[in-house]
Amino acid sequence: MRKILLLLITVIGLFALSQDANLTSGTLENGLKYYIKENRLPENKAYFQLVVRAGSADEKPSELGLAHFVEHMAFNGSRDFSKNELIQKLESLGVAFGADLNAYTTYDSTAYMLNIEVNERNLKDVFLVFRNWMDGINFDKDELDKERGVIIEEDRSRNTPEYRLYKLHWDDLLEGSIYASRAPIGDMNIVRNVSVSQMKDFYNRMYQPRLMEFVAVGDFKKDEILNYIKDSFSSVKNTNYDTKENRTIPAKNGLNIYNYDSNETAENSIKISFFDKFSPRQTESQIRKAIINLYISNLINTLYEEKTNRENSIQRAVFTNMPIQAQKTMYSFDMKIIGDDQEDSIKDMLSVINGIKIHGFSQSDFDDEKKNLINIINNRYLQSKSKKSADYLRDIVYALELGNVILSDIDSRNLSLKILNEITLDEVNAEFRRILSLDEKSVSIFSSKGYRLGKEKFEQLANDIKPYTFHLKSFKLPSKLINKEIKPGKIISKKFDEKHKIWSYTLENNATVILKTLKNEKNLISFAAVSKGGVSNLARPQLGEFATTLSNESGAGEFNNYQISKILNGKYLSYQKRISSLSHGFYGKSSTGDIESLVEAIYLEFNSPRVDDDMLKKIKTKRIEDLAKRESLPSYKFSKEFSEFYYNGNERKKHFSRSDIEAVKINDLKDIVNDKFTNASSYTFIFVGDFKETDMEPLIKKYIATLPAKFNSENFIDDGVRGLDGVHIFERFYQTSNRSDVIVKMKNNQIQYSKFDLIKISALGEVLKMALRENIREEKGETYGISLSTRLNKHPYIHSRVDISFTTSPQKLDSVLDGIKKTISNLKSEGALDRYIQSYKKSTILKLEQKYEQSGFWLNELVSSKIYDNEIFSLDEYEKFVSMITNEDIKNAAKLYLKEDNMIIGINSPIK
Repeated sequence: MRKILLLLITVIGLFALSQDANLTSGTLENGLKYYIKENRLPENKAYFQLVVRAGSADEKPSELGLAHFVEHMAFNGSRDFSKNELIQKLESLGVAFGADLNAYTTYDSTAYMLNIEVNERNLKDVFLVFRNWMDGINFDKDELDKERGVIIEEDRSRNTPEYRLYKLHWDDLLEGSIYASRAPIGDMNIVRNVSVSQMKDFYNRMYQPRLMEFVAVGDFKKDEILNYIKDSFSSVKNTNYDTKENRTIPAKNGLNIYNYDSNETAENSIKISFFDKFSPRQTESQIRKAIINLYISNLINTLYEEKTNRENSIQRAVFTNMPIQAQKTMYSFDMKIIGDDQEDSIKDMLSVINGIKIHGFSQSDFDDEKKNLINIINNRYLQSKSKKSADYLRDIVYALELGNVILSDIDSRNLSLKILNEITLDEVNAEFRRILSLDEKSVSIFSSKGYRLGKEKFEQLANDIKPYTFHLKSFKLPSKLINKEIKPGKIISKKFDEKHKIWSYTLENNATVILKTLKNEKNLISFAAVSKGGVSNLARPQLGEFATTLSNESGAGEFNNYQISKILNGKYLSYQKRISSLSHGFYGKSSTGDIESLVEAIYLEFNSPRVDDDMLKKIKTKRIEDLAKRESLPSYKFSKEFSEFYYNGNERKKHFSRSDIEAVKINDLKDIVNDKFTNASSYTFIFVGDFKETDMEPLIKKYIATLPAKFNSENFIDDGVRGLDGVHIFERFYQTSNRSDVIVKMKNNQIQYSKFDLIKISALGEVLKMALRENIREEKGETYGISLSTRLNKHPYIHSRVDISFTTSPQKLDSVLDGIKKTISNLKSEGALDRYIQSYKKSTILKLEQKYEQSGFWLNELVSSKIYDNEIFSLDEYEKFVSMITNEDIKNAAKLYLKEDNMIIGINSPIK
């Protein structure tokens, strides 16, 4: 995938010396802290989060899992709401109800989130709900017993090979601290047996207002919200002032080696880490250090781009830094091991680390990175003028978690630019060397092949390596991708769609351009250039994705990706080719000021697509390695065999084998790229975002109207691929833990298509989800969650599909499947509860109102219109059709789309 925009770092927006003057904060007499920020986007919406500084680290040995259990019980009734009343209240607010959607528990905190449409009734209701969570959660024994099953199933759903490996490594990092024995999910033996009184004891002990923070961001008057906070929360009482147990993570100075058997995941990688004391970003020097570390990360990425292109290598490491419980900062080099020689990979990484230590980063790369970071910071500031309330809330909560001070957008930009202009290359090199000299170090080896690394062996490898030397050869690149004179082409016609405020242009090369401006997307333009076709008309559809990946990784014209990133350094843009079943094209984005550089890059791609033979060898090697890894995973083995079963062994749906990958020929891929990505007359070019049409027209004439064209338009075809008809059960026994993963597929090929039908099947999916959640999760505790997706396709043939998936214990499998079938049967005969339908309408309209001003929504709508000939609705039309949904519509949709005579069930159960 092409990534010209190397890095977008959200934490830059949090760099601060003093708090944002537009953030109102304070502390009530009971110790509850509050943070309020007015923000008009999206209009008439508000976002709230209650953070309780009580997590799994606050549990006693007999309470493991209770912090998380309390979070679940918060949605099962409280002082002012029975369970059903609470659900109904949340649904009336437009909340997509579910403890997994609206709350989370960590080692140090529990958080509850709600967002609403702003009006007096909703504000009163939402503050009453939050007040109930603070000191009014009920612990009804029957509801407690039901919720045990949900949590046990949540634990089961997480218990994957990947999670088990992650937990082993994480526990080693936390060794010697209380965190090592306090995973938030808890101990299932305690969850099975905990009593109401034990739950109340934990809740009453830990839910103290002095341990609470309340954050509100939205389109409201801050004084009104402050009054709600004071009126609603001031009377919450502290019942104790207990000190918390020591949770220091001890330093383990010296070199620590960890070897992990990753046979279950086939993960083969190495991580070399250095540990520093964590410092929150409260002073200019701390922010300076963070920016220097950002320099280091990006410069290492640049060095590896240079190295892999020069050496035709696929070995590369990434450098990251992350906080560990706001106590340590872990700096890490991570590398995936390709091939069987772990020691060769270790030496390669050590060679690079030592090369940077001795030689330092280059001045030219440093200067380029400085230019890049300055551009990112300026662009992010311009985009902050359309920053959404949900993003502000996330940033505030993250800053509170780490102890960072929150700065205004303008102060953040000014401070970051000031520091960037002061930092020198010597500072960056000195900080890198300081990191390498830290007292606490670790090497983690993940091997599926039995490799074990000892301390003496590692030190021997470190002593034997030769420091890598970068910058062996200097080369001069042009300042632009296109350096020839381009004579502008012609716009043949243009028209304006008054209803949707869209300009459409027809060009002399038969290409079409669509422009849609958005007032709420500042300094951002989203882009797509799309054509019908996709892999549908390829003899071997698997080669389509292979060809686009190769082209994306090869570069364009005479330049490889490293050279393109250098030429475009300081530009805020990214793009890539994509191909799907029925379409193909380019997708990307840029700042308003860099849009010419984006269309210039697209011009180069159309005129001179690049497919590199050395890059193909790299991709083949990596894919063969990845395939070997996936083939050992229970989920992959099952999905591969189930797909072959569902599509009756159709060659067009088969996964590529190792021999298939090895047999791929570069000329076949070149033909696909040239056929799919060089004919402008088959394309529609779509731009959505912050621009003026008059500024875009010269670019359209110069770069798009002059693209090569064959003056024919490609189309997709019906390739004849169909899923199985009838009722079938496909079961395999590949799971390595006590769980059954299940997929239920229902389809109907004998239906009609309309935009209203699309809304009906979406409504059916939402109310079915609600019914399944209540009937199977809430009432029986038989699964943690049920995923459901609906699809109504117009092309290449009209058909519907509903997929339902879940994880449960093998002992409960039949009961869950029976519950799903009974719920479906009831929908067909009785329809849905009225509150389900009203909740669907409320939440869907709220989401539509927000989406309708977002570039991603419009890009998708316009692509869908051009590729699938779908009608575009106005917001009023969407809301009208959603509001028209009746229970009779739900019953009829259930009969039409939930076809039990076309039901395929796939089950992956434990190894016998």
